[in-house]
Amino acid sequence: PPPKPPNTTAFKVSSTKKPHIKSLIKEYNKNEHQVPLREPDLLIILTGGRMAFTRPDGVKVIPLATLKD
Repeated sequence: PPPKPPNTTAFKVSSTKKPHIKSLIKEYNKNEHQVPLREPDLLIILTGGRMAFTRPDGVKVIPLATLKD
């Protein structure tokens, strides 16, 4: 069989529940031995909102205004 093209990985994604980024990285790393991906140290969403908070899944939501000097 022909070799698999580089940087292509198929993920089976359920339509009822979105996979967490860490599980996607672990799935990718099962087949990638040369350059595995690291899990992110921090998950952040920058928003134009007014309130900073942490979502139940651990993602930090941070308003852009908090980055101002």
